[in-house]
Amino acid sequence: MNEDARVVPVTLRVNYRPMAKIRTMRVPRNWRDKLVLWKRAFETKIFDSRREVRGRGPTPEASREAALAKWTATEQLETSEQNDGEEPQT
Repeated sequence: MNEDARVVPVTLRVNYRPMAKIRTMRVPRNWRDKLVLWKRAFETKIFDSRREVRGRGPTPEASREAALAKWTATEQLETSEQNDGEEPQT
């Protein structure tokens, strides 16, 4: 494995479902990363048995925050879709 690439396994409990895993690694910069003047690029992947999201950023922390924001948004979307099928409680 490349010396610069670090995989940091972390677990995250999300709404009492099976544990999600988080992996962050340094990745090659693409043209957009160079355009916004990132010195380095990191990608974080959050995944479980049902879904996967990725976030990119100039630091490991920024990529984790981006991935977590996407994870939370997909979780809210799934929850609202599940609630649409149920009748409202009065």
